[in-house]
Parts: sequence; C-alpha cells; structure tokens
Amino acid sequence: MGRKHRTDQSGMGWRKKMETHEGVLIRLNDESQPYMMRLEGQRNEEFEEWLGRSLVCTSEEPRDLATLSSAICDGFGQCSKICALSSFKFVLAFPTMEAMEEAFSHQEELQQWFVDVKKWGVEDCCDTRKVWLDIIGVPPHGWKWENFKQIAELWGNFICLGKSSTITESFEAMRVLIATKCLRRIESE
Repeated sequence: MGRKHRTDQSGMGWRKKMETHEGVLIRLNDESQPYMMRLEGQRNEEFEEWLGRSLVCTSEEPRDLATLSSAICDGFGQCSKICALSSFKFVLAFPTMEAMEEAFSHQEELQQWFVDVKKWGVEDCCDTRKVWLDIIGVPPHGWKWENFKQIAELWGNFICLGKSSTITESFEAMRVLIATKCLRRIESE
C-alpha cells in the first residue's frame, strides 16, 4: 500500500497528506486482450471504522441481499448492517468490536447461511463480474433449468435464468445471469 507525503507549510518536516489504497484494474483492449493499470486512491476512513467491526461471509450459492438481511437480522440479530460484496460474499457490520468478536468466536449460527466466515481485511472486495449469457441451440426437449445451469457453470457461478424455463413461447435463446472471474468476452460454439 502506497502513501503520499508532502512538506508542511513551514517546511519543518514531513506530514502525512492522505492514506491511499493501491489497486489493480484489468481492462480489455480492442482485441479483447487484458492489460493492467495500477490505480491509487484515497481511503474512506469513515467506512474503515465500521468495516473494522465487520465479518466477511461467503455463501455457497448466490443470495438475495434483502432476503438474507431479513433472515439474519431476525434469526441472528447481532449485526447492525449487511452489505453485498457480490451475490456470494457479504459484509456483516456489528455495533461494537466485542459483538463482532463474539459472532466470530461462535460461528455456528452464521454457518447456517455461509461456508466461510472471516474478519474483514483490506483485500476483501468483489472479485467477480455479473454477465448475462444468451444460450442458444438448446432443443425444446432439453429446455430445463438444470441444463441451463450446467451450461452456464462452464464460465462461472449460476445466479438465475432470465425467464422461467416453463415459458414455451420461444426456444430461440435463454438468458442466464452468472458471476464470473473471466475478464474476456465469453463466446463459444
């Protein structure tokens, strides 16, 4: 992590100008080849304060934030805020460090919803992107959500279908939402 310093107005010494956070942005050029850019930005100290009292929890399957928040707040009741890093990874903020430590030491209840529970760290971020895939060429007799899920999981984690697989007005294509770490264009024959 980089830091910027500058001389104070009197020239008497160095002082910290701002805390920065360095990250890597991966972009695609015109030929769909990935290239990296290094970015440096300011830290949000207000966010770091409540993030320091937070756990990062990962689920095995995608979860709706509103439904998950309702279930955890009703059943668990200790956290003050739930945020989504992705549809698989969530930040649970607690009112105090003690409440967070208590939840971390007694994870049994959280393990009803999550496969991994850890304390928040600066490396925690969304590491996937959501992509809609148009799946074509599936014959009508193979028009089942399980088949679309299996096809979608070739490129990432299945989230949902764009429409119900029981709708039979058109068998041209099925839109499927996935979470993927794939940064290039997704195409396949």
